[in-house]
Amino acid sequence: MLLLILSNFTKLCKHELILEAGLLKWYENVEESNIEELMNFSYTVERNQNYICNYFFHNGSTNAKAENKNGKIKKFISSNQGTRDRFLPF
Repeated sequence: MLLLILSNFTKLCKHELILEAGLLKWYENVEESNIEELMNFSYTVERNQNYICNYFFHNGSTNAKAENKNGKIKKFISSNQGTRDRFLPF
């Protein structure tokens, strides 16, 4: 029931301040429920509240593309440990 309330609220909310107020009330309801799994999920939502609000109010933009590129660069660097710069195509 509490997850359904959260889902409906995020779909219907058109202003960021209203969403934040609704999330605060939802956090309180979750605390009162004493459901451990839901409380863990609530803590995750609370820690990432800014990112969640940005997603809903800034055209669904995330930093997933940047994180993907960063992961590819790190993978490339880690796979080329021990090579010299003269062998890289830069």
